Amino acid sequence: LVIIYGKFNLSIDKRVVHLFQGNIILVKKGYRIRYSSIDKDGIIIVLNFKKDFFDSHLMAHMADCPIFYDFLRLKAENMEYLVFDIDTFQIVKAYLQLLVYEVSSLKEKNHKLVKAALVSFLTNLHSVHKIALIISESSMMKDYDIGGWLKYMTDNYKTVTLSSIASEFNFNPTYFSSRFKALAH
Repeated sequence: LVIIYGKFNLSIDKRVVHLFQGNIILVKKGYRIRYSSIDKDGIIIVLNFKKDFFDSHLMAHMADCPIFYDFLRLKAENMEYLVFDIDTFQIVKAYLQLLVYEVSSLKEKNHKLVKAALVSFLTNLHSVHKIALIISESSMMKDYDIGGWLKYMTDNYKTVTLSSIASEFNFNPTYFSSRFKALAH
């Protein structure tokens, strides 16, 4: 989990992502991240969780948040990431602060509190993910039908039509429309 305070450019797997105050990025396999600060006073916080931290108990709590559950379960060879803008979501920011506090005060090695804070944060983020997710900057979305469609719509928002997107993904427009409705709900 990368938390941004200020303006940064992150190079992730040879792709540059421009991040601003209030952006966070969830990264899977984040060992090839480089960053440069645009703000001289910018701060970047990285919370690195080991794979075994996400045990079956924690994953059971995440099942109610499908985007994060799927993200955590990815067995992708490539680095995957989701970018969110949470700047206007005060409750999400409050739970993020709680998570940072619990991680930084792990003197007693109480992983239960960190896991509870992580679940609380991700659950609140999930409640606003449709608004907060920056699809054009997120890698994972292209690997799922709905994500690929949303990315195409974002990239072509001025010209996209039902016919053009259906054609791009080799669907009949009527079938595409019904499939999109089913997956989007």
